[in-house]
Amino acid sequence: GFLDLGVPNWVPTYHTSPAYSNDDWYVCLYGADPLPELMISRISVADVTAAEVAIGKIVEYETSAQPGPWQGRVLFVSDNERIFEEECERQIRQKIPLYLQTTHLRVRDYAFIDNYFMSEDVWLEKKTKYSPGGNQAVLDELERGYLLWEYYGHGSPNVFAEQRIFFGGGSRYSDVKRLRNRPRLPVLVALTCDTIQYDYSGEVGPQWTLCMGEELLTHPDGGAVAVYGSTGRGYTTQHALLNDGFHDALFGYGFRTLGELVGLSKLLCYAEQRSAEPLEMFGLLGDALTCLPVPDTTVPLSVKPEALVADTGSALEILLELRDESGRLPGSPYARLSVQDAAGKLLFLREDQRGRGGRLRFRVPVPPEAAAGAGRVGAFLYPRSTGRDALSSYYGGGALFEVLSQEEEIDYPAGAFPDLVISATSIHFSPPSPRSGETIFIDVDVANRGRAPARSVEVEAYDGPPEAGGQALEDRANWTRPTLPLVPPGQTRRIRLRWDPFLNAGHQEIHVRVDPHDRVAESSKDNNSATGSLYVRKKVDLTLVEEDFELSRTSDPPGLQLLAAVRNIGETTSEPFLIQVLVYKTDHPDEIPEEFQILPEVTPRIPPKRRARFREPVHLPESARRIEMVVDPDEILDEETHKNN
Repeated sequence: GFLDLGVPNWVPTYHTSPAYSNDDWYVCLYGADPLPELMISRISVADVTAAEVAIGKIVEYETSAQPGPWQGRVLFVSDNERIFEEECERQIRQKIPLYLQTTHLRVRDYAFIDNYFMSEDVWLEKKTKYSPGGNQAVLDELERGYLLWEYYGHGSPNVFAEQRIFFGGGSRYSDVKRLRNRPRLPVLVALTCDTIQYDYSGEVGPQWTLCMGEELLTHPDGGAVAVYGSTGRGYTTQHALLNDGFHDALFGYGFRTLGELVGLSKLLCYAEQRSAEPLEMFGLLGDALTCLPVPDTTVPLSVKPEALVADTGSALEILLELRDESGRLPGSPYARLSVQDAAGKLLFLREDQRGRGGRLRFRVPVPPEAAAGAGRVGAFLYPRSTGRDALSSYYGGGALFEVLSQEEEIDYPAGAFPDLVISATSIHFSPPSPRSGETIFIDVDVANRGRAPARSVEVEAYDGPPEAGGQALEDRANWTRPTLPLVPPGQTRRIRLRWDPFLNAGHQEIHVRVDPHDRVAESSKDNNSATGSLYVRKKVDLTLVEEDFELSRTSDPPGLQLLAAVRNIGETTSEPFLIQVLVYKTDHPDEIPEEFQILPEVTPRIPPKRRARFREPVHLPESARRIEMVVDPDEILDEETHKNN
């Protein structure tokens, strides 16, 4: 059949609700509950080529994927709201085995710029941002290879997060097209909305003919081997229950095939919350019989000491024994050992290790900056061979260690108070020369010159003196107020603030205030404020001027030769750009022009306040009556304005 949208619909879907499709309907055979009796998955493709790619990746994953450390890693990506970050951290603490190395990318850790992928009027009205650094971080991590990739946050059929942390949907700017991670393919667990909306039935509409899940499955150079995601819009609390069930089935109950994991995750979710909606809208793109290479057997791993204070000279002694309960370890696997502190920072990593005498010993320094709390030591052992027989040759082991707080118990003089001090030299901007709309990180060094410690010290930045009406700088990423937990007497601590501005080019005076709400009793409040200044550059601003054009006739071949220049009247160097040349042969208002393109490969980078000619002329037909040129017709350069292009 065909949808009214004109999109081929080779396997019609069933809708329990108009808002989402439900593949489980086909295998709910008994009773009135929404739980399926059989495993089901969908390989959603539009043609034979896409089917061959998707099936080829699945067969390769199951029969010849090269074993390695990548199979012992789990990638979490969280949108910038408290519930998303905390859910990722909860899963890492409670559900992910210690032998797996975890990476947690948080949107709020990266700088933003204006979302130039939207039209100028739209991003200004909606105040949307894009995180190129966060986007690149996700791509870089996927290139390394992961067993699982899990995303918590807002989403739609073609994008993760408002800041466009990952983008798909088949467009020329799709991040999926940039991936070269085959054969190290993850299973994507998308705890968000619409990722596998393959029939375009929801509110989002028909503007995308390929959802992100389909593109990840059919991308020939990488992507994912399977996607467990939603065909509609749901709630994070329900997504969390589904993921709890997925992890419990995989790591707790020992199920390995994706169909089993999906089915049991829905059963466990339904046992916790009798709602049919999350079960019905979540489905599996890929093969339900794909088996994940997860260890069935543990190996002994010990860490000494179990608790320590992180300082110069402190270290962990780790012993990994290469044996199972029977005293042997078939397959002579390689080992990867990782040590992470309580914040997830990687303190130590060794891969492709082989033991002598059935043991591996490591001494791991724990630096003073290691986060206090429970850290993870994980050993992941993987085989040298490939194929289904190798699935029994994965082993894992892990242990926790505790980094203790270094705070000293000191008796301070009675009646002593802290004295928090900042000055203009305490304020540092990064980057030092930002462009309009770019996130500015403001590092502030807060000194305590008093005789008592200051705790829970807040710091805020304003666009003017707050007592004269200055407004707090907009932070579009942090859901917590930046706070220093402790500033001991006689010491200095650095805190990072951020400003996510719009249209802020020019000289800026930034007013910083320590303890702006007077919650810390001090000996003096006269030194709690300081001002820093910086200049914010205008963005690139490309424009065309008629006097920069030269049009001449050529005889061999007959036609017209166009030489032209583009000016950059902004204050930032431009990247190479596309130029569209439209040639009209009549004065008819409905004429469809002939289009020529000047590709970015032949357009130069243009410094601020300069102009540059193309590296080669453009040859046009002799019959041209009118010529129009448009710089960056797709509006994908981050410019001051596209209205003069």
